[in-house]
Amino acid sequence: MKTEMRLDLFIAQKHPEVSRARVQALIESGHIRVNGRQVKTSYKYHGDERIDIDIPEPKASHLTAEDMPLDVLYEDRDIVVINKPAGLVVHPGAGHREGTLVNALLHHFPDMHVGDTERPGLVHRLDKETSGVMVCARNDRAFQALVRSFKAREVEKSYRAFCVGIFKDETFELKTGHNRHPKDRKRFTTKISHFQKGGLREISDLRLAHSQFTVLLSSGGITELQVNLLTGRTHQIRAHLADIGRPLVHDTLYGGTRALEYLKATPVRASAMLLERHALHAERLAFIHPTNGQPVVFTAPLPEDLLQLHHALAAC
Repeated sequence: MKTEMRLDLFIAQKHPEVSRARVQALIESGHIRVNGRQVKTSYKYHGDERIDIDIPEPKASHLTAEDMPLDVLYEDRDIVVINKPAGLVVHPGAGHREGTLVNALLHHFPDMHVGDTERPGLVHRLDKETSGVMVCARNDRAFQALVRSFKAREVEKSYRAFCVGIFKDETFELKTGHNRHPKDRKRFTTKISHFQKGGLREISDLRLAHSQFTVLLSSGGITELQVNLLTGRTHQIRAHLADIGRPLVHDTLYGGTRALEYLKATPVRASAMLLERHALHAERLAFIHPTNGQPVVFTAPLPEDLLQLHHALAAC
């Protein structure tokens, strides 16, 4: 008796190096055919039909590979984990066509042509001035798995942040709405009630932003925090802290540079004034490896500029 199986599932099982989502896309585009004809992804395979698979070459990126140094924390055939320095733009965009992390990745890992052709290998990003851990995918299977993990909030993300202001509680969390600022399109705001009587607000593009904070050190009007992200919105930590009146040290966009001017002259303030970027570092990233299924954890130590501020706080 012949058994039937969905074509996409059958091929994904026979070729585990190709994700099921990728198989479905290939079927829909006609690159996978049964007995010479195009079928739907839901087609039931009977076991005795001829399957033709034509996987097209990845679209060549027009981006330039550049010989730039990379601090690689870990690499295998599926992923690359790097410690991004502050000041490095992650991917090309307006005003930044060259000199980005992507340009460096294409030089060090020429096979990294998965995902968006403008952002090959990228499954998440860090702001230009934020330093720390990032993971990138080297093949389609790893890319799809990591995208799913980030989307399902299965990735643990921990940051170190230094802000202007002090707190009453040693631990606290913020769970708010998150949207682009109505007056300044470069900024985001969390001053939105995400919940109200009757459920979610009727705002189509409103998103939840959830952050957990632990106070590590505090002195001279500056606080060092550990921040765990339960969601991953653009500028989430920056907006959350700014909106409660405690912006990141030297976060010019959110008022953190101006806030330093009102602090008394102390060694901590003097150390903070030496910074040339906002004081945020992606310290830890934990996730399930996309191909072997094992839990992995990667950390990046505080860079020298933030380490000096940490030492100033610890000395008080």
